[in-house]
This record gives sequence, structure tokens and C-alpha cells, in this order.
Amino acid sequence: MSKLPPNACLQEEYRADYLDLIMKTKPYKANKSQFKYWHLDALKEEINKIEMMNNDPQMMKFSPNWNKFKKVDVDDALRYKRKRAELVTEGYGSARSIARWSKQNVDETYRKLEELRKKYPKVPQKPVYTETTADRPQQTHATKNLFSLSALPISVLNQLKRQKKMDEEDEKRYCEHSKEAIRNQLQFGVDDAAHQLAAQIADTIK
Repeated sequence: MSKLPPNACLQEEYRADYLDLIMKTKPYKANKSQFKYWHLDALKEEINKIEMMNNDPQMMKFSPNWNKFKKVDVDDALRYKRKRAELVTEGYGSARSIARWSKQNVDETYRKLEELRKKYPKVPQKPVYTETTADRPQQTHATKNLFSLSALPISVLNQLKRQKKMDEEDEKRYCEHSKEAIRNQLQFGVDDAAHQLAAQIADTIK
């Protein structure tokens, strides 16, 4: 006798009946394991769809979207999240572009990275991950802590240099605009307190 509650037991009976009917009438290749995570309403809808396909010879016979009710493998998702993060760190692409890679592409590129790590010990090695941390390496909470700047690819170093130069130019332009604004205030007149404050600021950013 089943140890499930009456309602759950009844649902299991319905589920078994629905699956048996789908297996007998389906016009496509499938097995029961593919319906493992489907709820009762979805099974019932699939039965109705199968009935329509079987009753209409001209209707295309297509299988369900198996990913729709696929259970998410948390460990697998974490594993690929870490792989992608390492590939971004090592300069194989931006986070946005690598996020769009297929698992096959990630695995292939990561395999090349592993070979490179074995061949050249100076290449930053795989971070040590804890068993309890879900989303970040044990030894870091910033990418720059994983390796020195000397280990960065040339393309990444050039990008950092360009960004630094742009930041310096932006800061220089800001200072020039601030000085000009203060000069205008001094030229066209303000009250004494504001005049003194503007003069102090002008001296500060010279």
C-alpha cells in the first residue's frame, strides 16, 4: 500500500494513466523518462495535442519542447558559471560574449586553457573553490587578485591602458570646465561669500 497522502496517491495514478496513454498514441519518438518532470496539466495538454495530430493527417507531427520542463542541474550550472568566469579572466572574451557560448564551445576552449596551464606553469592556475561557496572562488572577490598585471594578455593590457588614458583625459577636461565656470562667476559677479568660496575652489584645482 502506498505511503503517499490520498491526494498525492491519486495524482500519481492519474500521472501513470496519462503517461501510458501518451506512450500508446504518440506520433513521435519518446520514452517515459522524458516526461519525468512534467506536471499533470502539461501531460493532459500533450494528450489533447496528440489526439489532434492523430485525427488530422495533414497536421505536422512534432515532438514536445523537452527543455520546457527540464530540471535545472544546479551543480552543472555552477560548473559552467565558473568555467565561463575563468575564460573571461584569462582574456578569451567579454563576459557578455562568453555567456552566449554553447556548452560545447565552453568545454573546448576550457580544455585548451587547461592544456596551456599544464604547459606553462606561469599561466594563472585554476582558482581553488570551496564546497560551500555557490558563486565565487575561495581566494578572491576581485579579478585582479587572481593574477598579476604582468600575466595579462597583451590585448587586455592595451585595453586597460586605453581606459586609463581616457579617464585621465576626462578628468583633465572636467578640471578645465570647472575652472572656466569659476572664472565666469568671478567675472560677472557674485556675493562676497560665494566669491570667496569660488576663489578657494579655483586655487584647489590649479
